[in-house]
Amino acid sequence: RGDSNGDSNGDSVQAIRWTRLTEGPMQKLQYGDRELQAIAVAVMPSTSLESLADRLGPSTRGPERELYLVLDRFEKPGNLGAALRTADAAGATAVLVSDPISEVWNPNAIRASLGAMFTVPIAVASSGDLRKWLRERSICCYAARTENGSDYSQVHFAKKSAIIIGSEAHGLEDRWKSEEITPVHIPMYGKIDSLNASVTCSILLFELIRQWQSA
Repeated sequence: RGDSNGDSNGDSVQAIRWTRLTEGPMQKLQYGDRELQAIAVAVMPSTSLESLADRLGPSTRGPERELYLVLDRFEKPGNLGAALRTADAAGATAVLVSDPISEVWNPNAIRASLGAMFTVPIAVASSGDLRKWLRERSICCYAARTENGSDYSQVHFAKKSAIIIGSEAHGLEDRWKSEEITPVHIPMYGKIDSLNASVTCSILLFELIRQWQSA
């Protein structure tokens, strides 16, 4: 909460229009059971595939290396946010969201991302458009499978790679099966399917990074 006539902490704050609210409207606007001191109204960044090239920053891995994380039909906002945190930690070029079940800008996804939602370029499109976009840029694709794939630690990841992760409920659908997409899996030795989607993202992205650093 604030007073539009109050002090500010620099020119960037002075440029923000802000209004003091009474307790009633503040309670109606806040999300969940948290007591908030401020609520921001902002324009969401573009998530169009067409504008992605213009939104990409310089690669943290060098000009010859590109790393994309493709999230197909993700249902749980918390998993989406956690995957974005992992993508940020791995220095991913961008996160490509294919046919999402839940809204990308869901409050739970934003909260779970801890700000990564605004540090990693995001594009939302159909699976067909994403596959075409990746193929046109000669990006090698690796699809996470629960079975019938190569052990992820034995796969040689290319300098330009896309890791494709499906939803926990249904996994990757057949549309992500083709000769140009390499299926990979993470061996598990317990009695249940123990790894959720965001953990799978972490394992595969950082195995790829390990290989790049060892090359």
